[in-house]
Amino acid sequence: PSAATPISAPAAAPAPVTATADEATVTPPHDPTTEKSDATMRTNDDAGHLIRGHGYPHRAYAVKTGDGYVLHIDRIPRPRSRRKVYLQAGILDDAVGWVSCGARSLALCLYDEGYDVYLGNLRSSPPHRHVDPSLDRGKGAYWDFDVTEQALFDVSAIVDAIASHADVELAGRGGAAATTLHGIGHSLGAAALLAHVAFFEWRRMHGDENGTSWEANGNGKQHNHPKAPRLCLDGVIALAPAGFHHHATPRAASWFMQLERVVPRGIFPRVLHLPGLAARSLWHRFVQDLQDLPALGLMFNNTASFFLGKDPSDWARAMLKPHYSEESMPAVSMRTILWLCACWRAKSFMLWDGGSEYNTRMYSSTAPFCVSEDGYFAIETRGHVVVSVASGTEDGLCCDRNAAEHIRALRDARVKTSGGDAFVDEEEYKLFEGASHNTFTLDPPDELVRWVLSRLEVAA
Repeated sequence: PSAATPISAPAAAPAPVTATADEATVTPPHDPTTEKSDATMRTNDDAGHLIRGHGYPHRAYAVKTGDGYVLHIDRIPRPRSRRKVYLQAGILDDAVGWVSCGARSLALCLYDEGYDVYLGNLRSSPPHRHVDPSLDRGKGAYWDFDVTEQALFDVSAIVDAIASHADVELAGRGGAAATTLHGIGHSLGAAALLAHVAFFEWRRMHGDENGTSWEANGNGKQHNHPKAPRLCLDGVIALAPAGFHHHATPRAASWFMQLERVVPRGIFPRVLHLPGLAARSLWHRFVQDLQDLPALGLMFNNTASFFLGKDPSDWARAMLKPHYSEESMPAVSMRTILWLCACWRAKSFMLWDGGSEYNTRMYSSTAPFCVSEDGYFAIETRGHVVVSVASGTEDGLCCDRNAAEHIRALRDARVKTSGGDAFVDEEEYKLFEGASHNTFTLDPPDELVRWVLSRLEVAA
């Protein structure tokens, strides 16, 4: 759609995709980790509305994580396909981002290529549910998380759900063991996928996949600690990934880090969001004005660009995505922002340092887990996961130099594991000329789609 077209209104729908009998009739499995979602799980059907509006099949599920969060995931199903792909959106985004530009959307292109497509939503996205009533609907300590929990609990729960579906839908044909599963993430979603793969590859390398050695020495105390999913990702494609941030920092982030040096952490709110229907209604009206008044939209984009590293993305259009509605909106936890600051200061991609007790529970170590050193070394040592990274020359949030640090760290680890003679895959890092941060989801060029498809084949 053009910039003046609300993303929630699909363009003229293409001819409906013809689903096979299997794709149309297979009933999703019901098991302890995956339940079909109902009206109480989500106040609106954003991604599903867009998917169906363009003539594609759609299913939705609720998935419970190991620490009690209840996530909503969407699916463009090909139940009989052995090729599975899991797309994970980033900060202040959700599944809508992958299907918001019609038939050109990356998720729909992948379905057309024969993939069974899953669209994940992390705990920062609606419906903000938890099995504990004191945390449900985003109350209180619900927001005590960052990319660490999203990588080690949320991604694991979604991957387990995909495996459960495959066991039922491909019964007699090998089940989940006969599938290939690839992860594609954008921004913070890419960081979550990379951290997930790195952490569990590190544990597998040390023969302690589920933290059993720590559990045995836990003095009988019951704690939620990360357990690896049954299915491993065969490849990760990281689009404008977060994790490294020291080469270029947006002005808003620089100002916050200066503030965080002098203001006690206890003063900061747990979450940055618009609470209550009244505040969201005012924001929704303002976003509509951005569409109706081009001059106001231009001013908004220029202001956002000033604070967000001169990124030329159409931020006004991004705010038109239907999940920014009066009913609910994504949010960002304060701990996620503090985690980003910690990565910037360390000049490294690390998980959260929550102190000795927290670190022991999460990492089986008193020190925080370093993704870019220990994790990437494990990925290259085991050689089971293919990692590819893309960035844009105009990205002001996760600039190309920061994105390239992931590949540099992986290649350094490859040299260590190979004894100095390491193979370099020139296509594992791709720089897209003129691409901004939101290009990868809101306006993916044909070149990006072709590169993604080629990297999926390499990982397979």
